[in-house]
Amino acid sequence: MTEKFDSPKPTHEHVELSNTTPAMQKLLEQGVSRSLLEASEELQLREKGAGMLQALRYEWRIVLCCLVYLGAALGQGLDNGVGNITNAMPGFLMTFGDFLPATQSLSIPSVWLSLWTAMTALGNAIGSLAAGSIIDRWGTKRSLWGLCLASTAAIAIQVWTHSRGQLLAGKILNGIPQGAFVAVAATYISETAGVRVRSTLLSLIAFMIMSGVTMGVGIGVHQIAVLSPWGSFRLLYALQWLLPVIISILLIFTPESPTYLLRKGDLDGARRAILHLYGSRTPDQLEQRLILIQLALAAEEEEAQVTGSSTYLDCFHGVDRKRTLTVISVFVTMQFSGIALGSNTTYFLSQIPSLPSAAVFDLSLGFLGLSAIVNLFGPFLMEKSGRRLLFVYGNGLQAAILLALGALYYSTSDAGAWALGILYNLAIVTAQLTTSCSGFTLSGELSSLRLRAKTQSIGYASYYALGWLMQFITPWMFQQPGNFGVRVAWFYAGLTILATALNFFIIPETRGLSYEDIDHRYAQQVKPRHFERATVASLEEQRKE
Repeated sequence: MTEKFDSPKPTHEHVELSNTTPAMQKLLEQGVSRSLLEASEELQLREKGAGMLQALRYEWRIVLCCLVYLGAALGQGLDNGVGNITNAMPGFLMTFGDFLPATQSLSIPSVWLSLWTAMTALGNAIGSLAAGSIIDRWGTKRSLWGLCLASTAAIAIQVWTHSRGQLLAGKILNGIPQGAFVAVAATYISETAGVRVRSTLLSLIAFMIMSGVTMGVGIGVHQIAVLSPWGSFRLLYALQWLLPVIISILLIFTPESPTYLLRKGDLDGARRAILHLYGSRTPDQLEQRLILIQLALAAEEEEAQVTGSSTYLDCFHGVDRKRTLTVISVFVTMQFSGIALGSNTTYFLSQIPSLPSAAVFDLSLGFLGLSAIVNLFGPFLMEKSGRRLLFVYGNGLQAAILLALGALYYSTSDAGAWALGILYNLAIVTAQLTTSCSGFTLSGELSSLRLRAKTQSIGYASYYALGWLMQFITPWMFQQPGNFGVRVAWFYAGLTILATALNFFIIPETRGLSYEDIDHRYAQQVKPRHFERATVASLEEQRKE
């Protein structure tokens, strides 16, 4: 028995193909009926006009499958959180720290603090860049399985480490699959989720990362007084094994992307994947889904006949160059917002003498939890205000907060120290709500279908490569030899202001647009800041001219 079709209600009775594209013509020549093509377009129009809650009810199976991949992003956040809190744990400092006679305290040398954080980011960059080719060859499902296995082995090195060098090796090796995790998740969501659900799921990447960070710091706070290595930092490293194991098991019940299966010529496998993702439907309804993917792939093949098979260099040719550079700008802006400051929040604040240690941990944990929660409101804000407003103007707000944070360096009172601690953590919250939430969504929407995996890889690689640089230099600026303290925030404020000025001209509004709509606007060279006001009629008129 088939389930009643409960997709969004149509706003009109019938859609006729007013303009037969080469992709449509190709499917017509292959024997696909015109009526099926019209029904597929009608389905796409209904989904674009659906409300968020209606779309979530209809695509709940897709949401569950995407949550498995989002679990990998949770793992990356957990790795960051564990690294953040362990650097400030007494048990860790007794094992890897140096005693400073001047302050009568233990401290991590700047060179090793920089290496541990920066080289992890370098591993992330390597993994992200490799992810595109891995996904194209093996698909998202098998790729994620392999990455979970690699992460499990790298975590083992950290658990049993006895030297700073061994710990560095474990962090680098675990950083590689961690960097690829997010690229794989973004690709799977982009290829399976509908127009309305897509933005929500992509924005959840930031939520899952921050939730993982909060978990790592939260568990670490409870173990902070334990001096034994196995009761403190080694325990935290070992807990990271749970996620790769759980994800590997859940992947057994998760279908591969039907887009990947069709690209590899597995028509039956694609049908089974669509059935798994959408549930039991009539044969025609399943075929409509199949046709929509085939149309996109036919357009991709048409482009490939002109440009040849896709390579990383193709991302920087023609109109795709603009799209790729915009994706890179999105990720660079996210780093400029002060992620490196947030990566060592607990340790940096613990170096401020007038701020009690208990307050440092409580503030860090509380605001990290708030950061995770505010990410849940991101999708609703994007639906109301759009991606562009939240990303561009929200980043301007972030610059103002960073300027105020740097000014608190000159406050010597206890109240000033508390204000510094609160504003330091608030900067993390605002960055998550504005830049990160909309940034992950934009990065998944701006690339073309043919180059999506590779563009995502380039974008995430630029994110982690710049992160490597920022993570390396920030500890040196904050403590010895720079000794700038919290004035480092001014450095990030300046970068954020420059990024905001650039993004005003290059970041488009993609709210409510299908990938085909975005493709048309880029092809017709519509100015990014005018994407939202461009209509189908105006684009068609431009094309004829």
